[in-house]
Amino acid sequence: MKTKFTLFTLAFVFASFFSAKAQITIDGITSSKIVLTDTFIKANNKDDFAMMGKAATNATWDVSTATNTSAFLWAREAANSTTFTDASFEKDIFYAFAGGLSYTSTQYVKISGNGLASQGEEIKDEQVIPLTALTGGANDNLTFPVQTIVYTSGIKEQKFPMTYGDVFTSSNSRSTKFNITVAAFGLNNVQGVRKTFYNTTDSVVGWGSVKVKHRNTGLTYNIPVLQVSHRVVVVDSFYLGGAPAPAQMLAAFGLSQNNTVNDRTMKFFRKDEVNPLIAIEYADATSATIDRFDIVQDRLEENSVGIEVLNALAAEIKVYPNPVNDNQFTIDRPAQNGNWSFEISDIYGRAIQTGELGEFTTLINVNDLASGRYIVRVLLNNQPVGEGMFLSKQ
Repeated sequence: MKTKFTLFTLAFVFASFFSAKAQITIDGITSSKIVLTDTFIKANNKDDFAMMGKAATNATWDVSTATNTSAFLWAREAANSTTFTDASFEKDIFYAFAGGLSYTSTQYVKISGNGLASQGEEIKDEQVIPLTALTGGANDNLTFPVQTIVYTSGIKEQKFPMTYGDVFTSSNSRSTKFNITVAAFGLNNVQGVRKTFYNTTDSVVGWGSVKVKHRNTGLTYNIPVLQVSHRVVVVDSFYLGGAPAPAQMLAAFGLSQNNTVNDRTMKFFRKDEVNPLIAIEYADATSATIDRFDIVQDRLEENSVGIEVLNALAAEIKVYPNPVNDNQFTIDRPAQNGNWSFEISDIYGRAIQTGELGEFTTLINVNDLASGRYIVRVLLNNQPVGEGMFLSKQ
């Protein structure tokens, strides 16, 4: 007796049947992706995405509804340092302290076969910060002189390869010099130092895909990501003239000796990129309140095909004959570049048979399938094209 298959296009499908996501592994960054400028948007409706702070696997996170009013740029330049000679790039970082005051430093980052790690900083130009609004003294100021700040060990931001379940840590110390003048405390250009102990723990807690809409084009992309929980503990101590800084003065800056800060950021990394596609910073270590929510807008199409494009391609896919005879059927696919594949799953979404699709036409043998109902999907770059079809074997 001949085996028959009947294929029906689904009018609707359960999302879990057609997620078709695959866990990615991040194993490096190509040189062309290093020296670039990334465009970020800051989501206004950040609290709408509170669930993204929870670990999840095979998940779909949708930030295509994120609203924003502006974008900001963050450039990575070719490293130029006589100290950090093997750095891959440099970037500006900002340190904030009391009263909205801040200073800028240049951080040097090295990319190797083991991962991406920051090595240290340089303050390239002297920065004088007036303190009058904070202390009331007309000539009070805080000065950061030109200096090199070497970390005792690198801060690893990504590890290679990196995949679900990985955990990596960093621990180091560094010293930053400053001069301070505060008349009320009898300080006149007194040399000081901030000693910092810095510890990070990164855990790859989930994976899935993120739906992102480009703020200018309106196109939506579905991008595979790893979900990484980034936790930081920073302990700062302050010294003036070699002695611990007075507690009263530190209090004026909102600081204390052994000042401890616990930060948490949930990051969503795509392949072959320095910055995470999404970074969610929390106001404290409990992750109860989102402080800011940033989404990168660049090179979205390199990791994904736009959903609008996928829907258009679905109309060009043909599966025949119907019904299918002799344990074989054919899939015709469009002439769209990319990695085309198929997947046959049971009704619970468990893959039974997978394979690559050739150029335009592929004959698929299903002789080994037991009687029952299955789901067949066509994928482009691991993303489902169209909804899928039921396949029945009798």
